[in-house]
Amino acid sequence: MTHPKEALASRRTAASAVTAIETSTIQMEKLGLLGELLGYNRYEALGRLCHLWNLCGRRSSAVVSVAEADEFLGTGGADALLAIDLAVQFPGGIRLRGSLLDRSHH
Repeated sequence: MTHPKEALASRRTAASAVTAIETSTIQMEKLGLLGELLGYNRYEALGRLCHLWNLCGRRSSAVVSVAEADEFLGTGGADALLAIDLAVQFPGGIRLRGSLLDRSHH
């Protein structure tokens, strides 16, 4: 039987492999702006973005459709990301900035 601490550590490792985010690229001002534009606070903005970045991690691509961005962030989510430079236009949708899959910020 696996010790509970070992099981928890294993789950954390598996989860973090998918949702790893370079926190140095997250600017709290932009998260605050995202929240303002979409009607919630910066912490909800970060949480919603984490779920969207997780989708990207599962796909191994930082590109999502406008519809997917709006599904995770709310109506106008893709436009808001573009407006505050957390995403760029990309064939087939938008390319998110700030995840380990995004290298356009280097």
